[in-house]
Amino acid sequence: TGGEAHPLSTIDDYADDALAAVRFLQAQPQVNAAQLGLAGHSEGGIIAAMVAAKAPEAIQFIALLAGPGLVGIEVKTLQDAAARRADGLSERLVIANQQQERELFAIAASTLGHRDALAAMAAATEALPAELKSLLEVPREGIPNEALELLLTPWFRHFLALDPRTYLRQVKCPVLAIVGEKDLQVPPTPNLAAIKQALTQAGNRNVTVVQMPNLNHLLQTAQSGKANEYFLIEHTIAPDALALVSNWMQQTIKAQQIMAVKTKP
Repeated sequence: TGGEAHPLSTIDDYADDALAAVRFLQAQPQVNAAQLGLAGHSEGGIIAAMVAAKAPEAIQFIALLAGPGLVGIEVKTLQDAAARRADGLSERLVIANQQQERELFAIAASTLGHRDALAAMAAATEALPAELKSLLEVPREGIPNEALELLLTPWFRHFLALDPRTYLRQVKCPVLAIVGEKDLQVPPTPNLAAIKQALTQAGNRNVTVVQMPNLNHLLQTAQSGKANEYFLIEHTIAPDALALVSNWMQQTIKAQQIMAVKTKP
């Protein structure tokens, strides 16, 4: 993702880039500015919602492809738990990891300065009960600073604190949200529910939410959904997913054109 490649940037930076691309397209004579929409995958789903909220006059629809609907801390906690369960870890160990991670994530998501956040993480780790330390195999000297630093990049801190619902509640254009049944990075049930609730509570009635069977985070037909399976699957994206997105976009634009004709004086 962008965050891994550019840890000093944040989602705000990528949303600004996406909006600049939209403004560029609007200025092109060969582009129908009345039919511009955005499709974003994963983090890109958040960005699509951000741009649609910032520039509602420019965006006619957005498609959120495996995009999260929960605040970053929740997404990361659910993601890590799903991955550990898929790897066969005991539920006791999954819950223990969640207990430790949530505290560290909360510190990373806070407004503490880098040095204070690092110190708070070290203190939180030191304060863990002995039984939990043993279960998690925490080193006697504590978690190395190098490992904690990974939680304190600007991108990760911003992601953990960001709640996509803040932007989804401002989106008035048609929205398609799809997540694969076997998505371990953006677990489908809670994220799709959050997306739908945020949009509908804000009065958006043109919302299509789909959980697609047997698809992973990359919307590939998968066996386990685990990340190590991504590169073993021949197709880039499942044909059913492509067809769903393409047909929805075409139908959405067609409906908007009909509506525009009906409302002309």
